[in-house]
Amino acid sequence: MRRWLCTIIRVVPLAVLALLAYATPASAQQLVDASEDGDVAFILFTVMCVVFVGGLFFIDRIRRRHLPDKDE
Repeated sequence: MRRWLCTIIRVVPLAVLALLAYATPASAQQLVDASEDGDVAFILFTVMCVVFVGGLFFIDRIRRRHLPDKDE
């Protein structure tokens, strides 16, 4: 029972945040105008690229961890 409750306590806030993150761009298609805020747009683009590549690296690391060893 306690494990189930802990899982619910972890999942519900993440689901709410995901829903808010999903619904927010519908009202603002262009969050940063590069013609006026070029430096902010560049920084946000750089952060987005780093997070994307980091996510790919992390996912690949998890995948490799669960593969069987070639030595065995």
